[in-house]
Order: sequence, then structure tokens, then C-alpha cells
Amino acid sequence: MTWQVMDRSTTRIHDEPMTTTTTNPTTTANTSSKNTSTQNTSTQNSSTSTPADPRPTPILRRVFWVDRVVALTSGVVLIAASSVFGNVLDWSTAVVAALGAALLPYGAFLHWIVAGTRHESAFAKLTLGADVAWVAASTVVFATLSSDASAIAPWLVAGQALVIADIAIAKTIGFMRGRR
Repeated sequence: MTWQVMDRSTTRIHDEPMTTTTTNPTTTANTSSKNTSTQNTSTQNSSTSTPADPRPTPILRRVFWVDRVVALTSGVVLIAASSVFGNVLDWSTAVVAALGAALLPYGAFLHWIVAGTRHESAFAKLTLGADVAWVAASTVVFATLSSDASAIAPWLVAGQALVIADIAIAKTIGFMRGRR
């Protein structure tokens, strides 16, 4: 005889054999309570021993892939064209190159998340905080751009902040869907 155990964390149903013991008629009351406790223990064990689905939601896989590509590409471009971006933003070349250099380890960290099944880990959620901080810093930069910056500088700062804000929104949606 089998009975079904429903695992609430993954909404899957597992069939497990029911454990019965043979006893004499004088201990029937004890046997039924043992069977009940065996069933309860079996139910608890199956719900805790069944691993959660390690696959991330499709949106998280995609958004972390995009975030990785954006971070690594931006880092390389900022380093390679630091003098151009320095002139456009009226910043020193060293500051622009340092920003690009900082994006490379961040991109490698995102690659580590993408390569494994870490899309819903605490590390992945940390990147959401980094995205929010980047957008906040970009807002400050936008508000305090020098008058010597080129006319395209505000558009450049606002554009990249919007891209990162979109990535942060998509991550938030993915994390919320993953909780269901």
C-alpha cells in the first residue's frame, strides 16, 4: 500500500510505501500510534530531504547573463577608451580607467553566479544592492556634472543608469518569482 506525501516547497507529490508492523491483538492500540508517528516522521523526512529545484527562474538566468555581459563589456570599453570618456565627462583618464577596472572583477563575480546554480543565492541578491548603489551614484554624478562636460555627458550617465536600473528591476522580478 502506498500513500502520497506532498512537498510544499516544490509542489511535487511523491509516492512512499506505508510502514506497517505486525503485533498481537493486545498491543493494537500501541501499533496504531506507532504507525501514525511513522507516517508523520516519514512525511517530515520527505519534505525536508527533497531538495528544492536548483534551476533558477528563466528571467534570472537571462538577467544575470545580460548583467555579466554589460559589466565586462563596459569595463573593457572604459579602460580602452578612458581618454575619450574622460574628455566627454570632464574627468581624469585615471578615474575612468579605474571605474572600468572595477567593473572587471564585478563581471567575473557575475560570471561565477551565472556559471553555477547561484542565481538565487545571497551573493546574487548582493548584486541587486550593487545595482541600486550604482544607479544612486549615477544620479549624483548626473546632478553634479561640471559645466565643462560635453553635451552628451548627461545622456551617457543617464543612459547607463537606466540600463542598470532595468537590470535591477528584472532581478527583483526574478527573485520574487523564485519565491513562489
